[in-house]
Amino acid sequence: MRMHHYLRSWGANIRKNLKFIHRTIQQVVRYTYAVMRSKALNKVSIAQGGKCDVEKTCITWLGLTAFRNVFARKPTVYRSLLKLLDFELSPGRYRRHKKQFRSLVRSGMVVIDQLSF
Repeated sequence: MRMHHYLRSWGANIRKNLKFIHRTIQQVVRYTYAVMRSKALNKVSIAQGGKCDVEKTCITWLGLTAFRNVFARKPTVYRSLLKLLDFELSPGRYRRHKKQFRSLVRSGMVVIDQLSF
C-alpha cells in the first residue's frame, strides 16, 4: 500500500513507467529475502540456534502475491502492471505455494478489505 501511495503522490504514469515499477517490485522482494537470510545467518542468531529454512520461491510468491492483491484494488489504474504480475505468478513452480499459503493470503485480504485507499 505504501508503494501505491508513493506512485499516487509522485503522479507517476503507470503505463510509461511500467518496467521501472515492475523491476522495483522484483527488487523489493529479492531484498526482503536477502535481509531475512542475513538476519538468520549472523553470529548472534546462529549462537541462539536461529535458522532460515524459507525457500526463495516462497518469499517470491508471497511478495508478488501481496503486491498483486494490493494493486488489484485499483484494477483500472494498474491494469498493465497486474498483467505482468499475473504472468510472473503463473508458472507451475508456484502452484505448491499457492496451496500452502492459501489461508495466510485469505487472512491478509481481510485486513486489506478493512482499509480504504
